[in-house]
Amino acid sequence: MNIKRIASCAVLGAMAMTAFSWGGLYFFGAFVLQGNGSLFDSNPSAANLFFSAWLAITVVGAVIGGYLGHVSSKKK
Repeated sequence: MNIKRIASCAVLGAMAMTAFSWGGLYFFGAFVLQGNGSLFDSNPSAANLFFSAWLAITVVGAVIGGYLGHVSSKKK
């Protein structure tokens, strides 16, 4: 059962960081660009930077989630 807890917590961590990344992009477009075009259209290298950062943040979230799942399963 330990591996199921670790895997599920890792998936939850990755999902949380994905929501954080895409939510940040959405709010940037809504509040900074104010609906005038797309960040990726105005700066093509921003797409590569965003997707690289998204991947890195998602991996970090999955690792932290998996570690927290491992620690919480050892306490029981």
